[in-house]
Amino acid sequence: MRKIIAIIFTMSLFAIGADAAVLEAVQNFETGEYTVSGTVEEARSNRMLSISVSGIEDYLAHISYIDTDFYGSFSYTFKMPETAQTGKYTIKLGAANLKKPTELAVDFVSTADVNKLMSDIQAVSTGDGSDDAISSAVDSIYALVDGKLNILGVDDYYYSSFSTAQKKQIAKAILENRESYDTISVSAAKEYAVLILNVIPTDKIPDTLEIYKDIYGTKGAACYTEYTALKSKSRFNTIFDTYTIENVSDVVKALNEATVIAMLESSQPGDINKIFTNYSSVVPFSLDTYNRCDSDKVAYGLAGKTIDSMSVLSDMIDEIFENSQSSGGSGGSVGGGNGSGGSGGSYYGGNTSASVPAQTGTFTDLSSAEWARNAIETLAASGIVSGVDGNRFEPQRNIKREEFVKIVLSAFDLFDENYQKASFIDIENSWAYPYICKANTLGIVNGIDETTFGIGEFITREDMAVILVRAMNAAGMELAKVKEYQSFADEAAISGYAADSIKTLVSAGVISGFEDNTFAPKASATRAQSAMMVYQIIK
Repeated sequence: MRKIIAIIFTMSLFAIGADAAVLEAVQNFETGEYTVSGTVEEARSNRMLSISVSGIEDYLAHISYIDTDFYGSFSYTFKMPETAQTGKYTIKLGAANLKKPTELAVDFVSTADVNKLMSDIQAVSTGDGSDDAISSAVDSIYALVDGKLNILGVDDYYYSSFSTAQKKQIAKAILENRESYDTISVSAAKEYAVLILNVIPTDKIPDTLEIYKDIYGTKGAACYTEYTALKSKSRFNTIFDTYTIENVSDVVKALNEATVIAMLESSQPGDINKIFTNYSSVVPFSLDTYNRCDSDKVAYGLAGKTIDSMSVLSDMIDEIFENSQSSGGSGGSVGGGNGSGGSGGSYYGGNTSASVPAQTGTFTDLSSAEWARNAIETLAASGIVSGVDGNRFEPQRNIKREEFVKIVLSAFDLFDENYQKASFIDIENSWAYPYICKANTLGIVNGIDETTFGIGEFITREDMAVILVRAMNAAGMELAKVKEYQSFADEAAISGYAADSIKTLVSAGVISGFEDNTFAPKASATRAQSAMMVYQIIK
């Protein structure tokens, strides 16, 4: 089924005295059909209306009658005649007592012109496949589609605001996905949707995020519900506008982070620590310093402050901590998912010890995760995990979905180039593309919905358990049962698809809950915790 079939032309409420109508027209560019729908005022409900479509020089393309229902709603589909030429047309909706019909101007593109453009696009040669040949092919596609995105079913309202380089990004996406009208339309729409976030006025960001939410995958974002609940989006808009958007994963990241910052800025001290607890997976930096701070000092230190970015937030937390130390304060802990393995509960079973002796290894920042040092360095030596900027591992940073998939495939020796292309629209430009495709081919991972994997999002504890068990099954591995499974206090919060995997790993002593007998299935895990979990299985 086509994901994108048309441009939607919407006419705002058109009123003439007491008579009014809302009219919308959608063209299917492949078939030449139009679907006209809308709602008329109460006086015209449950009545017959006339509808006509005319072009230049009063060319009458279509005329008929439609019935409105009891609520005044209607939907009518018709096909433009084969003799209709590409150009501007006017759809008129009339009724017996209307002094003037409701009119909607549309740009019609003939099927012949659509087919010709498709043929010309597919005829472009990439030559020997060299960079110069690809660049030349992109230029050719650009020349063909420049000013004609509407034929590809893409709303091109902001197209003129793009630089030539940005317009050629759309051409390149088309070149790489020109198998059919559908693939061309979807790839062009996706690239266009990403680019417009870099050129639209700040106050148009919410409308754009809503219109293209399916393309961006924002409905699956960790903070999407909280974003929609923001009483005022003006501050969110300002923060979001500072992000450079290059792909759909950048959109999700910007939405999540800007929402958290907006919530922090507008919250009372009593709610600030709840935000850190509930949305720790969104914070892109280590919360180790935050967890060492007195929670009240953090709350009152941030309350009422302007936080322009996540980088600024990190600096503010560091400053609060330094001030508390210099004034003789002691660092408390708020516990929870970002704590180290020695406090706030452990994600692992009895084989994990917080007294693992410090070892001299590759990474210089493992002092906050001594309990996981041996696991991290062992996996690093085998090439299963890697550091950040050479000698740092960032053990307390939450791990992303794609990062965990790569680690698991590497640990169980499951990765090779024999995989099928996954249908997730947010992985195409990611370094993790082959790993996600391979894991999807093996049945190890699914997306957060049918078209979105969730690139850049932090993986949940329950999803980690599912991926590990599926990977073990793919590798033909089994775990010995070492104890009976005991239900957690928050057992009802565990998703049905994850329940058996969690029971398997808990019974094997690989993972455990927290000291309060909760499992926190929707919480995130750190890089150190992830390394320890994998190590517990393969050691």
